[in-house]
Amino acid sequence: MMTEPNVKSIIMKGKKNMLNTCWISGEIANEPRYKITSDNTPLCTFLLRADTSDTLSHEILIPCKGWRNEAESLRHCGAGTRLLVNGSMSRFPHPTPEEINFGKYALYNHLVLRNFEILSGGFSDLSVNRFLFSGRTLYSMSYRTARFSSSLFVGCDTESAVHFGCGLVTGGSDETTSLLKELTKASSVLLEGNLDTYSKLDEKDQKKSYLLLRASHVLVNDPPESCSEQESRGGGLCHGTGQEIH
Repeated sequence: MMTEPNVKSIIMKGKKNMLNTCWISGEIANEPRYKITSDNTPLCTFLLRADTSDTLSHEILIPCKGWRNEAESLRHCGAGTRLLVNGSMSRFPHPTPEEINFGKYALYNHLVLRNFEILSGGFSDLSVNRFLFSGRTLYSMSYRTARFSSSLFVGCDTESAVHFGCGLVTGGSDETTSLLKELTKASSVLLEGNLDTYSKLDEKDQKKSYLLLRASHVLVNDPPESCSEQESRGGGLCHGTGQEIH
């Protein structure tokens, strides 16, 4: 039975990002749990166990507002977890083919990361965040095109996704080649895998185009800059303090 010493709660709410790019390199240490806070906010929680001696275990709490029951919250929000990793994860979950039910937009293989963010999101068929979440965390990267949004996103659903100013993408278009060019140029990210695009209509019957990365590997060439360097040039949100960012 794993103990949970010195657990630190880090909460993601709305468009705030309170995670620190330097605080965790390790593994998911337990299955998602479901809890209700004092203000009646439903949360899905994961405990992350660090594999470095100077980092304690941490608990990530993901808001799960809007779902009808505990099981649905776990299914959606559990698959919507985002972890920030300094270095590579010590272990990844490897779902079996039976556990992957993304349909046409299945995630293939696994992600290998160096000083980058694991982003969980994505789509199944043409609907939003329809994950089969049976004891495994499935990872993907999704990008909403610059015509509608130039942010990467994660969250329990795409319409209320948690946006963050990581500065990875500053432009793009609906064309896959242009998106890939902008993504790699803006972030020095090496992408290996297949890119799928599709469109769907929003509630106002406006066409929205999406890009989904079906990645075999994602590698970042350069280490992340410090907060002071990032702030001095006015770029994005600073993740280095671990404090709440408004």
